[in-house]
Amino acid sequence: MDSSSTGSSMNQEIDLDKLPKALFWGKLSLYNWKGFWCFPMVMKSVLAFQSHFEARSDDIILASFPKTGTTWLKAICVSILECQSKGDDHDHDGGDQTDELSKKNPHACVLTVENNVYGENISNPDDILSGLSSPRLLHTHLSYSYLPDSIKKSNCKIIYITRNPKDTLVSFWHFMVKLLGPYPFEKAYDESVKGIMHYGPHIDHVLEYWFEHLKMSEKILFLKYEELKKDPKGQVKKLSSFIGRPLNDVEVEQVLWKSSLDRLKDLEVNKTGVVSHYKIPKNIYFRLGVVGDWKNYFTEEMERNLDEITRAKLEGSGITFDA
Repeated sequence: MDSSSTGSSMNQEIDLDKLPKALFWGKLSLYNWKGFWCFPMVMKSVLAFQSHFEARSDDIILASFPKTGTTWLKAICVSILECQSKGDDHDHDGGDQTDELSKKNPHACVLTVENNVYGENISNPDDILSGLSSPRLLHTHLSYSYLPDSIKKSNCKIIYITRNPKDTLVSFWHFMVKLLGPYPFEKAYDESVKGIMHYGPHIDHVLEYWFEHLKMSEKILFLKYEELKKDPKGQVKKLSSFIGRPLNDVEVEQVLWKSSLDRLKDLEVNKTGVVSHYKIPKNIYFRLGVVGDWKNYFTEEMERNLDEITRAKLEGSGITFDA
């Protein structure tokens, strides 16, 4: 993840010297570009994404801020489409190991566009996209304002998942420690409350999708991780109906079993190896997946401070977070 490698073509488009700059994890340069903090390589990917991506009317775009339930959402949607495409009469007793998630990590099943399609050193994005069967299931961590006009103007569906900011930060910190090495939680906290996280600020990211959802609820489904944990059957039914693949009760149970964290963690395909050309170990995508883990890390002052910042940003929006 070398943030200094920008490429001459990108330098013609974006003058990094004119952008606010911050140090991420004590070692990588982040830049604030059009309101969000990014690595230079992501800016380059965004420009390519915006210029070349042609959305199809039946595309399904999953969107999320990092560590807000992305892996689970990918797994659920893969299972829904697979269930509907070939039917499923297996009991969820662990006997069926022939589904796509038993063979591939969720992040290999659903590509993150700015990393795995238009990412650094990828020379064949058109070939990658043309090789996907319809409906194409894709993912992005990008803010709504970064998305190509072809997505915004098409009839494709967007499913956005969000999560309590405190649990998001703790999950993000654990993930980055495993990826980039030790870093004091207090420093990660201080940076996050200033919005200095990859793809941050978090709440700004949430609000962009929320306001678009309010304008186009038939196009953008807005999910909360906590509600998915509290009422998984109801939320999966809502999700499947939204994408035009309604499930019956037996199918919902199958989807939830196949996409469950416990099952995914135990699958051999997720125990070793890496995801994408960034060489991210597969097993670091599966930790606890619980609500309220932040209580094991936050001081009372941290909790009070982040809650006040979150409330101020969300004021008048109609969004609240549990836990």
